[in-house]
Amino acid sequence: MPAFDPPFVQITRFSAAPWWVGLDGDEPEALAETLDGWDPSRLVRANRTVELAPNDIARQTGLGAKSVVRVVAGWYCDATRTRVFCSDHTFTLDERERELKLALEIHGSEIASAVELLTQFVLVEAAEDSRSTAARVPGSVLYSDSAKVHVEG
Repeated sequence: MPAFDPPFVQITRFSAAPWWVGLDGDEPEALAETLDGWDPSRLVRANRTVELAPNDIARQTGLGAKSVVRVVAGWYCDATRTRVFCSDHTFTLDERERELKLALEIHGSEIASAVELLTQFVLVEAAEDSRSTAARVPGSVLYSDSAKVHVEG
């Protein structure tokens, strides 16, 4: 996938804990390269905590304080060509700082080989007082990261 620079300022600093992953009801462990014990009948559970710092996001992106942003978590499996976003939280940039736990449940039958765990901040609505360098189009990705875990040999 080619890299490109979008025509707006993105989030450059963001604080998040690593992903924790487990099977079914097992206690989750810090993300490793391989998820031992996986098979298609098992449920993969993943979670991570992110720090929501709306004022910092506004400073970094140039978005106005009344702008609306959504943080989403999901997964993508290249082998099955499946992408699902199943955890989201919408907030305005004038809200207080807080921690947010993102959680995913992935049915083992929907993945094979490896799965990427995704986190994105997406613009819902830009406030009128946003800078000219800020994103304006709803759906603009302000931040994105991924972590891959292999589920098969």
